[in-house]
Formats: sequence, C-alpha cells, structure tokens
Amino acid sequence: MLNVINITKTYHSGDIDIVALNNVSFDVADGEMVSVIGKSGSGKTTLLNIIGGLMKPDVGNVIVDGIDITRLTDRKLSVFRRENIGIVFQFFNLVQELNAKENVLLASQLSRKSFDEAYYEQLMSILGLSKRHMHLPSQLSGGERQRVALARALITKPKLLLLDEPTGNLDSESAKTVMDMVKRICFEFGTMVITVTHDGDVANYSRRIIMLKNGALTKI
Repeated sequence: MLNVINITKTYHSGDIDIVALNNVSFDVADGEMVSVIGKSGSGKTTLLNIIGGLMKPDVGNVIVDGIDITRLTDRKLSVFRRENIGIVFQFFNLVQELNAKENVLLASQLSRKSFDEAYYEQLMSILGLSKRHMHLPSQLSGGERQRVALARALITKPKLLLLDEPTGNLDSESAKTVMDMVKRICFEFGTMVITVTHDGDVANYSRRIIMLKNGALTKI
C-alpha cells in the first residue's frame, strides 16, 4: 500500500513563491495501476519525484508499505529506494557500454538483494527480451531499450514502480507493447504502478486516473 498524505511543495524564485503541489492526498493498493495526468506545470513530475524519494515535500508524508520515507535519513532513504522503488524515466538512461543483461544487473548489484537468475529469466521473457541479453543499447530498438529500462527497475522486485512519460519517445505500436507488458507485470507480481503521462491512451491502462491542476488534485 502507498499512502500519499497532504503533500505540499513550494519552489522559491527570488521574491516569488511557486506552489507546485498543494495538499495532495491519495492511496494506491498493492497491484494497482494509477495514472497521473495534467498540463505542463501542474505538478506531475514534482509529485513523482517526492513519491520516489528523490525530493522532500515541505509538508506531508509518503508511506510505502508502512514506511514513512519522508522521515528517513538520506542514507536510509537511499537504501530503501534502491530496494523498494523502481523508477523508469522517459530517456531510459541505459549505460551504452553495457549489454542488456549488464544494464539490468547493475540495479541488482547496487541493492542488498541477491540476484535471482530464475526471476531475471522470467522478467526478460515477459518483456520479450529473451534473445536480447547480449545486445548493446545501440543494437536495440527504442521499444526494446524502454523494456530493458523496465527490467532494470523491476529486477529488485520493488513494491512500487514509477513511470515518467514511459512511452514519450515510442511509436504507437511500441507504446502499446510496453504498456501491455507493464499491466501484465502489475497483475502477476502485485506491483503498485504510478504513471505520469500526457497520453490519454497510456492513462487508460490504469484502474484510476488522478488529475492535477495548478498543483491540486482535481479528480480521482
């Protein structure tokens, strides 16, 4: 279970205060997919960064599986994030000198969890990457690179998966393939998934859609 409770975040620029998030609260159940939509500047990315532990709120709490990550020290938060939260950014961020398997293993090596070869093989099969283990990112299509990034985020069996515009750089067919696989993973492993997107088709994969407007929740 994820509990987002009264999150508020304000940016300061000289004498100007910009309220990015204003008292945002919602819950996500285990195995549930939720999409966050809204115009540019509505607070979507700030919300994702706070839920992912990459940024602290001014006010409020983020509780992941009973742990209030907003109260953790930087060191404990870093460990918790590596082991419990998977994040996939729009631009993949794969290491170009490493092949697909090495990119995936990198996340496992950074955590304290032991590498599960059987789970890795299952994950790569679900993601349609069984024949791409030894390929470099430059030898993969955009959709395949996105799926490698997904595998890397999921290899530690995180409780929560955060996707930032996961299909923004993909054609419509590749986008559909990626989201079909995300939905399957959510169902099979009970992973909570939060997707930030501008794409209505992507948002519709989720059980619920949350809309942000000027930093405030307008629809659940």
